[in-house]
This record gives sequence, structure tokens and C-alpha cells, in this order.
Amino acid sequence: MCRRYRWIQLWDNLSSCYNIGEISGTDSVGGIAGYSEGTIENCNVSGSVSGNEDVGGIAGYSEGTIENCNVSGSVSGSSYVGGIAGVNLETIENCSVSGSVSGIFDIGGIVGYNGGTISACYNTSNVSETDYNTGNDSETEKRGVGGIVGYNEKTITACYNIGEVSGTEDVGGIAGENGYGLTEGIIISCYNTGKVSESSNIGGIGGIAGYNNVIDTIRACYWSVSEESSTNYDGIGNGPTSETVKKVGPNGVTWDVALSVMNEALGTESEYSYKKNDNSATNGTMPLVIVKLSN
Repeated sequence: MCRRYRWIQLWDNLSSCYNIGEISGTDSVGGIAGYSEGTIENCNVSGSVSGNEDVGGIAGYSEGTIENCNVSGSVSGSSYVGGIAGVNLETIENCSVSGSVSGIFDIGGIVGYNGGTISACYNTSNVSETDYNTGNDSETEKRGVGGIVGYNEKTITACYNIGEVSGTEDVGGIAGENGYGLTEGIIISCYNTGKVSESSNIGGIGGIAGYNNVIDTIRACYWSVSEESSTNYDGIGNGPTSETVKKVGPNGVTWDVALSVMNEALGTESEYSYKKNDNSATNGTMPLVIVKLSN
């Protein structure tokens, strides 16, 4: 059994590892691996992870696979900061985060920057931008903060967020920014019940995405706003929206409708499906849960 890694480069596989200590560094910092091209599975991190760029609870920079992992500690950094991975270029599946995630730009409950595939993951942690006054306001460093991903350029499927998400520019319950410039991201069958707040009024705020680049790239997604929230917002803050991005609640649809539409969008070949959460202690904020279908 693995116990603790301060910083490793991984080209092979790691399984059933855990870290309860404090990990700190500069770039490519992770609770299990700093940089990974292999497979990390069934690992847990409850310690704190901190760094500058590419900081993740499991891996700082991942070009491999991360699956069945959980992070309950705090993750903090400057850019590309995520509860599971700071940067994902391949696959993250069936992972969860319940600690806290904070940074300056491109911060996500699961991943800071996504250039790969994320599926069946959920976040309950608070995701926040910690310092806007960095002296660099260039368009190449727009600040995205999301419950699942800060900046998404590829695919997010069957993920949900119930944690609070806050920032100053392009803040979304699932993705802060979904595509930008010549790129487009895909978000399918995701939902958010966490509070979303944007403090500068210079970006977008959305129950699903703060900014979306291309029409109809976000499909079958739902969000709700708690009665305690004083802020109301649309599903997508800035950019083109979609007819299948809808609000749940008064003057919106029901979770029964959301359940049916999201499962239909996942399709019959999907390994995962949503079902109602039967746990009365959590189903107020987490009305649906994702389950893996048996073969």
C-alpha cells in the first residue's frame, strides 16, 4: 500500500494510495503525483496541497487516467488549481472533492483546466478566487471559476456541484469558462445546486457556466437557486445558451424532469445513470446522484 508522496512523476500506475500530510511546492504539485502519464485509482487525500501553477489534490498535471479518487483536504494555488487535478489532458472518472479549493485564476472543484474528459464526478467543496489584484488583466489570462472546472476546452459529462462558487470574472456552477476564442467545450447532463457569486461585474455569472463560447455545446443541464440566495442568474452568464439548459424550481422544471432528460442525453451506451437521492440528510442540496450501471 502507498502512503505518502511529496512529489513524483508517474509513468506507470498507482492504486489504493492515501496522503494525510501537507504537500507544498511551486509548479506541478499534487497530493499523490506532481505529474502523471499513468493511472491513479482508488486513492484518497485528506491533507493540504498548495503551490503556484498546476496544483491538484491528486495530481498537479495529468496526461493519464484518474479514477475512483477522493479529496477531502484543502487545495490552493495561483493558476490552474483543481480539487482532483490542476490540469487534465486525458481522463478523470468517478471522483469527488469535499475539502476546499482556492486560487487566482482557472480554479475548479474537480479540475482547473480541462483538455480531456471528465465524467461522473461531483464536488461539495467551496471553490473560490482568493486574489484578483495580480497586476495582469490580459485577455489570455481571463479568470474562470467553476464548481467542476475553471476553464473547459473538452468534455464534462454527468457531473454535479453542490458547493459554493465565488470569483470576480466568469463564474459558473459547473464551468467558469466553456471554451474561448477558437476552442469549444462540451457539457452534457450536469447539474448545480451550489450558490454562485461574481463580485466585479466585469464577467459572467451562471448556474451552469459563467461564459460559453459556442451555441449548443451545453446540453441537458440544470441548476437551482436556494431560497436563501439574494442573487438570481441565468444558466449561462455570457455567450450563447441552449434550450436544454434550464432552471429547477418555481417558474422552472422539476427534478423529475431533469432526471429523465439528463439520462436520455447520456444515452443507452453510457456506463452511468442518474437516480434520485434517497438519503434525507443530503437530498435537499443533492437531489440526484450518479451511479455506475452493472454490466
